[in-house]
Amino acid sequence: MISKRDLFSTFIFLIVIVGSCTALSDKILGRNLFYVVIVAFTIYGLMNVKTLTFRKETVILGSILFLLGLSQSLWGLAFPAEKSSVFLADSNYQVTGKYLMMAAVPTLILNNYRLKSSLIQYKNLLSLIALLTFLYLCSRGIWSFSHYPDARLRIDSAATISAYLICLQSFFIIHVIKVLDCKYNRVMISVVALVAYTIILLTQTRSAVIIYPFLFFSYVWLHQIMKIRWVMVIVLVFALCLSLLAKMISPSVQERWESTFSELAGYHENNDTSLGSRISMWKAGLYAIQIHPFGQSAVVRYDEVVDYMDSNEAGNPEGKRNAVYHLHNDLIEAMSLQGIWGGFIFILFFTCLLYAFYKKNMLRVILPLFIIPVIFFGLVDSLFIDTKFIVIFCLQLWLYYLLRPEFD
Repeated sequence: MISKRDLFSTFIFLIVIVGSCTALSDKILGRNLFYVVIVAFTIYGLMNVKTLTFRKETVILGSILFLLGLSQSLWGLAFPAEKSSVFLADSNYQVTGKYLMMAAVPTLILNNYRLKSSLIQYKNLLSLIALLTFLYLCSRGIWSFSHYPDARLRIDSAATISAYLICLQSFFIIHVIKVLDCKYNRVMISVVALVAYTIILLTQTRSAVIIYPFLFFSYVWLHQIMKIRWVMVIVLVFALCLSLLAKMISPSVQERWESTFSELAGYHENNDTSLGSRISMWKAGLYAIQIHPFGQSAVVRYDEVVDYMDSNEAGNPEGKRNAVYHLHNDLIEAMSLQGIWGGFIFILFFTCLLYAFYKKNMLRVILPLFIIPVIFFGLVDSLFIDTKFIVIFCLQLWLYYLLRPEFD
């Protein structure tokens, strides 16, 4: 007979897997499952309050997670938005701040939870569920692309966010399957990687297309999932098959890649491009930080960004259009709105995240699958302003911490 602790472990595992896989494609379902996990963790903690212990790394991580959310929420209170505001920070910071502060509660006592070894008894079934939920997520992208084949693939979000979250979710599922060590784990891992990379390619998100194979094969090599000669063969097959796929299905993919070098080389002559607009926004954001080092409203920042672009960036139209949403860099986004304090908390958060997993001796897992891609994508886009990203980030963070290569 399965014990209550084993039942709780299985319940948390399944809810996190389903929640993280549906937060992108089914926002409300993913958000509600996020709430369910927080409530379940909290009730478990209250029921075992007399035996709770606190580890320095989880207390630090939970505290800084709370401060990260508090900083966003306080900004929203200090600079209240008008009802007609079109700026993303005005509509999202109050929500993402709330999510982060709520997520801090189970994180503080995360070391008290155990994913019991009973999961191993059902490893084949649980691995299959993880695989199928991920394939469901990808099928939503394929369905969207089949209806709009001339556009960049997206899954109920911008193409870039879709690519980033598919990348993170595929790495997450790959690690889950690896740890459960089911009979066909190598086949499942290969399927997840191939499907994920196909989706990423069709989003035409260059940063994700570039970094995904490097991080995937780094993880495979570090954990000796496959022999190196087979890894090299898979790399070659990946490159050939996906190049043909891109050329046959979406010629715009090839055109977008060909434009990459011309956009960079011709930045000073024509910065009204995807890459050119990012450079202009970063420079304008740094200028805004200098003008208001202790924070400002979204509308004031936008006016400063526009003034800077008009004076120094030839009035970059693409940059102005995108600056309404965010400045496409997590650190610059935080500091240009929340001030120096927001930037300090943001940097401190990643420092604490590294420390927590260092203490767990899990850096070989967490760096290629979680921390490096989040930091990398955050250099060219803004993630912590996106509600779906926050939900997925927190769910994955908890299970990465609990799902160690060896169960307690």
